[in-house]
Amino acid sequence: VVHAIGREIFAKTRTVHDAFAACDQTCHSGCYHGAMERFLRGDQNNDGIAKHISDEELEMKTATACPDDQPSRFRFQCLHGLGHALLFSLDYKLAATLRICDKLGTAWDRSSCWGGIFMENLFPSDPTKSDVSPTNYHYPCDQIGDQYKTDCYVMQTTRMTTMGLDTIGLFTECRKAGAYALSCIQSIGRDLSNDARIKDPRLTAEKCELGENRQERQSCTRGVIYALIDNTWNGRYAFPFCRAFSSEPDRAYCRAASAEYLATTYDKTKETILKDCVSQTGEQSVCADTVSELWPI
Repeated sequence: VVHAIGREIFAKTRTVHDAFAACDQTCHSGCYHGAMERFLRGDQNNDGIAKHISDEELEMKTATACPDDQPSRFRFQCLHGLGHALLFSLDYKLAATLRICDKLGTAWDRSSCWGGIFMENLFPSDPTKSDVSPTNYHYPCDQIGDQYKTDCYVMQTTRMTTMGLDTIGLFTECRKAGAYALSCIQSIGRDLSNDARIKDPRLTAEKCELGENRQERQSCTRGVIYALIDNTWNGRYAFPFCRAFSSEPDRAYCRAASAEYLATTYDKTKETILKDCVSQTGEQSVCADTVSELWPI
Protein backbone atom coordinates (compact mmCIF):
# COMPACT_ATOMS: atom_id res chain seq x y z
CA VAL A 1 0.00 0.00 0.00
CA VAL A 2 2.77 2.44 0.88
CA HIS A 3 4.55 1.65 -2.40
CA ALA A 4 1.32 2.67 -4.17
CA ILE A 5 1.20 5.91 -2.18
CA GLY A 6 4.77 6.67 -3.25
CA ARG A 7 3.92 6.07 -6.90
CA GLU A 8 0.98 8.48 -6.68
CA ILE A 9 3.04 11.11 -4.88
CA PHE A 10 5.69 11.06 -7.61
CA ALA A 11 3.00 11.29 -10.29
CA LYS A 12 1.89 14.57 -8.66
CA THR A 13 5.27 16.07 -7.68
CA ARG A 14 7.22 14.91 -10.75
CA THR A 15 10.65 15.03 -9.05
CA VAL A 16 12.45 12.62 -6.74
CA HIS A 17 13.34 15.50 -4.41
CA ASP A 18 9.76 16.67 -3.97
CA ALA A 19 8.39 13.15 -3.71
CA PHE A 20 10.89 12.28 -0.98
CA ALA A 21 9.98 15.48 0.88
CA ALA A 22 6.36 14.30 0.95
CA CYS A 23 7.17 10.70 2.00
CA ASP A 24 8.34 9.36 5.34
CA GLN A 25 9.73 6.11 6.75
CA THR A 26 6.35 4.51 7.56
CA CYS A 27 6.27 0.75 6.86
CA HIS A 28 9.99 0.34 6.18
CA SER A 29 10.18 3.41 3.91
CA GLY A 30 7.93 1.91 1.26
CA CYS A 31 6.80 5.35 0.07
CA TYR A 32 10.32 6.16 -1.14
CA HIS A 33 10.48 2.85 -2.97
CA GLY A 34 7.15 3.47 -4.68
CA ALA A 35 8.28 6.94 -5.75
CA MET A 36 11.32 5.41 -7.42
CA GLU A 37 9.12 2.87 -9.20
CA ARG A 38 7.08 5.70 -10.70
CA PHE A 39 10.24 7.67 -11.52
CA LEU A 40 11.39 4.86 -13.78
CA ARG A 41 8.12 4.56 -15.71
CA GLY A 42 7.87 6.19 -19.11
CA ASP A 43 5.92 9.41 -19.59
CA GLN A 44 2.19 9.06 -20.10
CA ASN A 45 0.57 9.22 -23.51
CA ASN A 46 -2.62 11.15 -24.26
CA ASP A 47 -4.72 8.35 -22.78
CA GLY A 48 -2.92 8.60 -19.43
CA ILE A 49 -1.15 5.25 -19.93
CA ALA A 50 2.59 5.02 -19.30
CA LYS A 51 4.62 4.56 -22.43
CA HIS A 52 7.08 1.67 -22.60
CA ILE A 53 10.55 2.72 -21.45
CA SER A 54 13.48 1.25 -23.38
CA ASP A 55 16.47 -0.39 -21.70
CA GLU A 56 18.63 2.54 -22.82
CA GLU A 57 16.26 5.05 -21.21
CA LEU A 58 16.18 2.93 -18.08
CA GLU A 59 19.96 3.02 -17.79
CA MET A 60 20.03 6.78 -18.39
CA LYS A 61 17.44 7.38 -15.67
CA THR A 62 19.32 5.09 -13.27
CA ALA A 63 22.52 7.10 -13.68
CA THR A 64 20.82 10.34 -12.57
CA ALA A 65 18.25 9.00 -10.11
CA CYS A 66 20.01 9.64 -6.79
CA PRO A 67 22.07 12.87 -6.52
CA ASP A 68 25.29 12.72 -4.51
CA ASP A 69 24.29 15.73 -2.40
CA GLN A 70 21.39 13.95 -0.68
CA PRO A 71 21.80 13.19 3.06
CA SER A 72 22.91 9.57 3.49
CA ARG A 73 19.54 8.46 4.89
CA PHE A 74 17.72 9.72 1.81
CA ARG A 75 20.40 8.62 -0.64
CA PHE A 76 20.20 5.08 0.74
CA GLN A 77 16.42 5.02 0.36
CA CYS A 78 16.78 6.40 -3.15
CA LEU A 79 19.29 3.74 -4.22
CA HIS A 80 17.49 0.95 -2.38
CA GLY A 81 14.18 2.04 -3.89
CA LEU A 82 15.89 2.19 -7.27
CA GLY A 83 16.72 -1.49 -6.94
CA HIS A 84 13.06 -2.27 -6.20
CA ALA A 85 11.98 -0.18 -9.17
CA LEU A 86 14.47 -1.64 -11.63
CA LEU A 87 13.46 -5.24 -10.94
CA PHE A 88 9.80 -4.23 -11.18
CA SER A 89 10.42 -2.41 -14.47
CA LEU A 90 12.43 -5.26 -15.99
CA ASP A 91 9.71 -7.80 -15.20
CA TYR A 92 11.77 -9.49 -12.47
CA LYS A 93 14.73 -10.45 -14.66
CA LEU A 94 17.23 -10.69 -11.83
CA ALA A 95 20.53 -10.94 -13.72
CA ALA A 96 19.71 -8.09 -16.11
CA THR A 97 18.67 -5.84 -13.22
CA LEU A 98 21.83 -6.51 -11.22
CA ARG A 99 23.91 -5.53 -14.23
CA ILE A 100 22.27 -2.10 -14.35
CA CYS A 101 23.12 -1.46 -10.69
CA ASP A 102 26.69 -2.58 -11.45
CA LYS A 103 27.17 0.70 -13.34
CA LEU A 104 26.61 2.90 -10.28
CA GLY A 105 29.64 4.80 -9.06
CA THR A 106 30.67 3.46 -5.65
CA ALA A 107 30.59 0.11 -3.89
CA TRP A 108 28.10 1.57 -1.36
CA ASP A 109 25.85 2.78 -4.19
CA ARG A 110 25.89 -0.62 -5.86
CA SER A 111 25.28 -2.50 -2.62
CA SER A 112 22.33 -0.24 -1.72
CA CYS A 113 20.79 -0.86 -5.14
CA TRP A 114 21.43 -4.63 -5.06
CA GLY A 115 19.72 -4.83 -1.66
CA GLY A 116 16.57 -3.29 -3.11
CA ILE A 117 16.64 -5.81 -5.95
CA PHE A 118 16.85 -8.80 -3.64
CA MET A 119 14.12 -7.44 -1.37
CA GLU A 120 11.81 -6.87 -4.34
CA ASN A 121 12.54 -10.40 -5.54
CA LEU A 122 11.22 -11.75 -2.24
CA PHE A 123 8.24 -9.37 -2.02
CA PRO A 124 7.07 -8.86 -5.63
CA SER A 125 3.84 -7.24 -6.66
CA ASP A 126 3.10 -10.52 -8.48
CA PRO A 127 4.29 -13.51 -6.38
CA THR A 128 4.53 -15.71 -9.46
CA LYS A 129 7.44 -13.61 -10.75
CA SER A 130 9.92 -14.18 -7.89
CA ASP A 131 13.15 -15.82 -9.01
CA VAL A 132 13.26 -18.44 -6.23
CA SER A 133 13.63 -22.21 -5.90
CA PRO A 134 11.05 -24.54 -4.32
CA THR A 135 13.81 -26.83 -2.97
CA ASN A 136 17.12 -24.91 -2.67
CA TYR A 137 17.26 -22.79 0.50
CA HIS A 138 20.19 -20.78 -0.86
CA TYR A 139 18.94 -19.90 -4.34
CA PRO A 140 19.55 -17.41 -5.92
CA CYS A 141 22.39 -16.42 -3.58
CA ASP A 142 24.47 -19.49 -4.40
CA GLN A 143 24.08 -19.02 -8.15
CA ILE A 144 25.18 -15.39 -8.58
CA GLY A 145 28.51 -13.55 -8.60
CA ASP A 146 30.39 -13.16 -5.33
CA GLN A 147 29.95 -9.38 -5.44
CA TYR A 148 26.20 -9.83 -4.95
CA LYS A 149 26.14 -12.57 -2.34
CA THR A 150 26.35 -10.50 0.84
CA ASP A 151 23.34 -8.38 -0.13
CA CYS A 152 21.45 -11.46 -1.26
CA TYR A 153 22.07 -13.44 1.92
CA VAL A 154 21.06 -10.49 4.13
CA MET A 155 17.53 -11.11 2.80
CA GLN A 156 17.60 -14.86 2.24
CA THR A 157 16.12 -16.23 5.47
CA THR A 158 12.80 -14.68 4.51
CA ARG A 159 12.70 -17.24 1.73
CA MET A 160 14.00 -20.02 3.99
CA THR A 161 11.23 -19.31 6.50
CA THR A 162 8.63 -19.45 3.74
CA MET A 163 10.04 -22.88 2.91
CA GLY A 164 9.35 -24.07 6.45
CA LEU A 165 12.49 -23.57 8.52
CA ASP A 166 12.25 -22.51 12.18
CA THR A 167 14.90 -20.39 13.90
CA ILE A 168 17.16 -23.32 14.76
CA GLY A 169 16.84 -24.56 11.19
CA LEU A 170 17.74 -21.10 9.89
CA PHE A 171 20.94 -20.97 11.93
CA THR A 172 21.85 -24.45 10.74
CA GLU A 173 21.22 -23.61 7.09
CA CYS A 174 23.00 -20.26 7.30
CA ARG A 175 26.14 -21.98 8.55
CA LYS A 176 26.25 -23.78 5.19
CA ALA A 177 26.69 -20.44 3.39
CA GLY A 178 30.45 -20.43 3.99
CA ALA A 179 31.92 -16.95 3.81
CA TYR A 180 28.41 -15.49 3.81
CA ALA A 181 27.15 -17.31 6.90
CA LEU A 182 27.16 -14.19 9.08
CA SER A 183 25.29 -12.18 6.44
CA CYS A 184 22.68 -14.93 6.39
CA ILE A 185 22.46 -14.89 10.19
CA GLN A 186 21.99 -11.11 10.06
CA SER A 187 18.98 -11.88 7.88
CA ILE A 188 17.57 -14.00 10.72
CA GLY A 189 17.65 -10.94 12.97
CA ARG A 190 16.10 -8.77 10.31
CA ASP A 191 13.17 -11.18 10.04
CA LEU A 192 12.80 -11.23 13.83
CA SER A 193 12.66 -7.45 14.14
CA ASN A 194 8.88 -7.16 13.93
CA ASP A 195 8.55 -9.56 16.86
CA ALA A 196 10.96 -7.38 18.86
CA ARG A 197 8.74 -4.40 18.14
CA ILE A 198 5.26 -5.81 18.79
CA LYS A 199 5.94 -8.69 21.21
CA ASP A 200 8.16 -9.23 24.25
CA PRO A 201 11.68 -8.24 23.06
CA ARG A 202 13.13 -10.97 25.27
CA LEU A 203 11.65 -13.61 22.96
CA THR A 204 13.65 -12.18 20.06
CA ALA A 205 16.83 -11.81 22.13
CA GLU A 206 16.56 -15.48 23.10
CA LYS A 207 16.50 -16.44 19.43
CA CYS A 208 19.63 -14.39 18.68
CA GLU A 209 21.25 -16.08 21.68
CA LEU A 210 20.92 -19.37 19.79
CA GLY A 211 24.07 -18.28 17.95
CA GLU A 212 26.94 -20.62 18.78
CA ASN A 213 29.47 -17.83 19.30
CA ARG A 214 29.83 -14.08 19.71
CA GLN A 215 30.02 -13.43 15.96
CA GLU A 216 26.74 -15.23 15.31
CA ARG A 217 24.94 -13.47 18.16
CA GLN A 218 26.20 -10.09 17.02
CA SER A 219 25.20 -10.70 13.40
CA CYS A 220 21.68 -11.61 14.48
CA THR A 221 21.60 -8.54 16.73
CA ARG A 222 22.61 -6.25 13.86
CA GLY A 223 19.80 -7.63 11.76
CA VAL A 224 17.27 -6.81 14.47
CA ILE A 225 18.46 -3.32 15.37
CA TYR A 226 19.12 -2.15 11.82
CA ALA A 227 15.57 -3.08 10.83
CA LEU A 228 14.11 -1.51 13.98
CA ILE A 229 15.99 1.73 13.35
CA ASP A 230 15.13 1.74 9.65
CA ASN A 231 11.47 1.55 10.62
CA THR A 232 11.52 4.69 12.78
CA TRP A 233 14.87 6.45 12.07
CA ASN A 234 15.53 6.62 15.81
CA GLY A 235 16.21 4.30 18.74
CA ARG A 236 12.59 3.98 19.85
CA TYR A 237 12.63 0.18 19.57
CA ALA A 238 16.34 -0.63 19.27
CA PHE A 239 17.52 0.60 22.66
CA PRO A 240 14.75 -1.15 24.65
CA PHE A 241 15.46 -4.33 22.68
CA CYS A 242 19.12 -4.19 23.75
CA ARG A 243 18.06 -4.47 27.39
CA ALA A 244 16.48 -7.87 26.66
CA PHE A 245 19.74 -9.81 26.32
CA SER A 246 20.74 -11.97 29.26
CA SER A 247 24.44 -10.98 29.27
CA GLU A 248 25.92 -7.50 29.61
CA PRO A 249 28.44 -8.02 26.76
CA ASP A 250 25.55 -8.72 24.38
CA ARG A 251 23.60 -5.74 25.73
CA ALA A 252 26.64 -3.48 25.36
CA TYR A 253 27.27 -4.59 21.79
CA CYS A 254 23.64 -4.00 20.88
CA ARG A 255 23.68 -0.46 22.33
CA ALA A 256 26.96 0.43 20.64
CA ALA A 257 25.89 -0.94 17.26
CA SER A 258 22.59 0.95 17.52
CA ALA A 259 24.34 4.21 18.36
CA GLU A 260 26.85 3.79 15.53
CA TYR A 261 24.11 3.03 12.98
CA LEU A 262 22.14 6.08 14.06
CA ALA A 263 25.25 8.25 13.72
CA THR A 264 26.51 6.96 10.38
CA THR A 265 23.30 6.20 8.47
CA TYR A 266 20.92 8.75 9.97
CA ASP A 267 23.37 11.54 10.81
CA LYS A 268 22.31 11.65 14.46
CA THR A 269 24.46 13.73 16.79
CA LYS A 270 26.00 12.61 20.06
CA GLU A 271 23.47 14.65 22.01
CA THR A 272 20.49 13.30 20.07
CA ILE A 273 21.56 9.67 20.50
CA LEU A 274 22.17 10.13 24.23
CA LYS A 275 18.77 11.75 24.72
CA ASP A 276 17.12 9.03 22.64
CA CYS A 277 18.78 6.23 24.61
CA VAL A 278 17.91 7.74 27.99
CA SER A 279 14.32 8.49 27.05
CA GLN A 280 13.74 4.91 25.88
CA THR A 281 15.58 3.08 28.68
CA GLY A 282 15.98 5.46 31.64
CA GLU A 283 19.60 4.28 31.95
CA GLN A 284 21.52 7.56 32.08
CA SER A 285 24.96 6.18 32.96
CA VAL A 286 24.75 3.21 30.60
CA CYS A 287 23.68 5.44 27.73
CA ALA A 288 26.42 7.96 28.51
CA ASP A 289 29.02 5.17 28.44
CA THR A 290 27.70 3.95 25.08
CA VAL A 291 27.91 7.40 23.52
CA SER A 292 31.35 8.11 25.00
CA GLU A 293 32.71 4.98 23.31
CA LEU A 294 31.47 6.25 19.96
CA TRP A 295 32.77 9.80 20.57
CA PRO A 296 35.73 9.44 22.93
CA ILE A 297 36.78 12.62 24.71
